[in-house]
Amino acid sequence: MGAAAMTTIVDPTPAAESFQAALESGQIERDSLTQCKTDPGYFLHFDNAGGKPRLTFVQLDGTKVMAHLQAVVVEPIDGVPCFQIGYAVPVAYRKQGLALKIVEATIAELKNMAALAGGSAFYVEAIVGVDNEASNRVATKMLSSPMSITDKPSGSAAFRYEKKVDL
Repeated sequence: MGAAAMTTIVDPTPAAESFQAALESGQIERDSLTQCKTDPGYFLHFDNAGGKPRLTFVQLDGTKVMAHLQAVVVEPIDGVPCFQIGYAVPVAYRKQGLALKIVEATIAELKNMAALAGGSAFYVEAIVGVDNEASNRVATKMLSSPMSITDKPSGSAAFRYEKKVDL
């Protein structure tokens, strides 16, 4: 019997590709997306993945996904709600600062949503593989300095970023 294959850190690119395919097939209708209140250049799709609420933020060029970010609720940090994010930009739209902008727009929209719900603060967290230079640059600019960790599901070296957002 061979050694078990090691899993890798979750890559958000397949989620962006799946979202694009769902838009193209009509499984997700463009008109069903909610325009973000804080920046109308971004749209929100809410669903449940495996029974957990999932917020998907996208920037679109017509029906083409230019930038994609998923936020899921994870364990609170010090009793404060936490959203874990993963973001991806299709190859055709890279090197334009779109990942940085969608993270910024998502935090602003989450802040607006939390304020409307009567919240006082939340955390945003990202787990990024040490070899993903582009995503690490974005997370360092938008969230915090990296904290070296071992990603629990994959056992891979990663960086963890977090930012507390007060309302």
